[in-house]
Amino acid sequence: MHKLTSNFTIFWKIFFPVLFLTIMYLFGFVMLFTDNDAFFLFSNTYAKIGYWTVMIVICLIFYFTILNIKRVEFDEDHFYISNYFKTIKIPKEGITQIKIRTLPIFSRMKLVNKGTFGQTITFIPDRVGVEALKTNHKDLMS
Repeated sequence: MHKLTSNFTIFWKIFFPVLFLTIMYLFGFVMLFTDNDAFFLFSNTYAKIGYWTVMIVICLIFYFTILNIKRVEFDEDHFYISNYFKTIKIPKEGITQIKIRTLPIFSRMKLVNKGTFGQTITFIPDRVGVEALKTNHKDLMS
């Protein structure tokens, strides 16, 4: 069994969003429920609305990018895709292509049919896993 995804996948998928959103929402609620004239952010209504607007945009960015990252492993015949709570097994024939990108950190895997996690699987590639994929499944690489 070869691991195609990076070890940082669990950090970016679980730890970073939880830590970041906890700290930022805590600050937002303190800012929302505190009236202190010594600090501009705590007393100005427009600053509070602006802060919460930015927080909603950040949450949407997290939802559509970071939270869609999956862990991908493979062997000779199957690919195993996991969101760290549920793992699905997909045969090699169920995958049309795998696009490995180096500069944008997210790579994509296209499935033949829409599955539990959708038709496009997003993951963060690992260098060693990509080399193993090139030797075992060269036909899926694009």
